[in-house]
Amino acid sequence: MPFLDQYQFNKMDNNGFIDPCDLRFAQPECSKDFMNAKHGDVYKLASLLKQSPGVASNLPYVEIGEFNSMIWSFDTRRLVALQMARRENIAVVGLYKKITTREVAGRLANFAPGESRCGILCWVRQGGINSTRIVHCNPEYDGVNLDTSLNMTDAEYQSGLRTIKTLTGISLIDL
Repeated sequence: MPFLDQYQFNKMDNNGFIDPCDLRFAQPECSKDFMNAKHGDVYKLASLLKQSPGVASNLPYVEIGEFNSMIWSFDTRRLVALQMARRENIAVVGLYKKITTREVAGRLANFAPGESRCGILCWVRQGGINSTRIVHCNPEYDGVNLDTSLNMTDAEYQSGLRTIKTLTGISLIDL
């Protein structure tokens, strides 16, 4: 269940294909809807990718970069969709593009400070900011048996993060 590490990251080309389950989420939550409405939502994209993995070649890159000695993805919705599809079809891979330390800093500046994250779990909001949220878990960690039920509270989410740390040894990080 290891994530992409610094050594592997440094050996990679600047862009290419990657197993989406090798990547951490930099953001602890996202909307289900893509910013451009014509792209639909993460569930529709996941369904399409599951049926036709080659569609991933036509998607924008998932930008990845290094922060605190770990490798993170900065395209949360796309990564959620890719992981959902990969759960059902092992042929699903995503396009990646490495970003610079400066670009990483710019992306992090847009995130809310102080939110604990491990990169495995991601809230998927079903509507606006205060809407129902469903927790997506990286498929590589399905065996951890986290309760990722509908309407998981923030306290239950934080408990899930602690469970992941206990069972996997993955550290939590505050960006």
